[in-house]
Amino acid sequence: MTADDPSPDPRRGPDPSPDPSPDPRHDPSDESSIPRGGSLLGTLLILAGLLVFLQQVRFLEKTGIDLTDLWPLFLVVVGVRAVRHTEGVARFIGFLFTLVGLGLLALNLGYTDSAWTAISTWFTEHDVDPAVLIPVGLVLTGLFFLLGGPRVFLSKVELNEGDRLGQLAIFGGQVISPQLEDFRGGWLSATFGGFEVDLRDCASKQEVIKLDVVAIFGGGEIKVPTGWKVQMTGLPIFGGFSSSAKFDPEGRGGHPVLKVNGFAMFGGYEITN
Repeated sequence: MTADDPSPDPRRGPDPSPDPSPDPRHDPSDESSIPRGGSLLGTLLILAGLLVFLQQVRFLEKTGIDLTDLWPLFLVVVGVRAVRHTEGVARFIGFLFTLVGLGLLALNLGYTDSAWTAISTWFTEHDVDPAVLIPVGLVLTGLFFLLGGPRVFLSKVELNEGDRLGQLAIFGGQVISPQLEDFRGGWLSATFGGFEVDLRDCASKQEVIKLDVVAIFGGGEIKVPTGWKVQMTGLPIFGGFSSSAKFDPEGRGGHPVLKVNGFAMFGGYEITN
């Protein structure tokens, strides 16, 4: 083989070739962080097994705790998983589950008796009417919504060009087919109702669009342009959600990432093209 011979030397083995360009249709970040129903069920079964084991070895009996008093732990587990693995409204609902579970657990174990006694004593000693907590609660709730509380609890339905989408369906349903030039996300909620939202005629100049979806004894379908890449997170409880939307890097509608944060209880929804 001469110096001008471009053929490779067989003794050197094949020339290293550069890594093939990644498939634009696949992105590792697309991996969903949804706490799968099987994973959640497995965690709850492990908790149930541990509690029954502690009952069988009479550990709970020695501590004076009844097994049935610990059922709020299941709410705490569901809530903690939602807080860790979800975003948006699903994370907020996870916080509620956690707080309610801890409150019921404290009530069952008798910790609230001493706490309530201490609170009552403080109000009595300082001559303060407990009714003062009502306006304080109203003020805090108002501040919560003004500072960006979950818009899913608003009954207002809004759909403005270049703005956000808001839809609330209770014991009914709606079909929406907007034509927006700069869709920015929003929220959808269905309780004993449904929704059908067709966004295929929409476009977006945003890099990331966030959409919160809640389905409780209800659900719906969301259709998106092929140019949108869908990422899903959420908390399914005896419900579910899925996406069969195909991503085409040359598709219409711009090329944003649509992050759908959902909560489904005895209901569900699907994202398609």
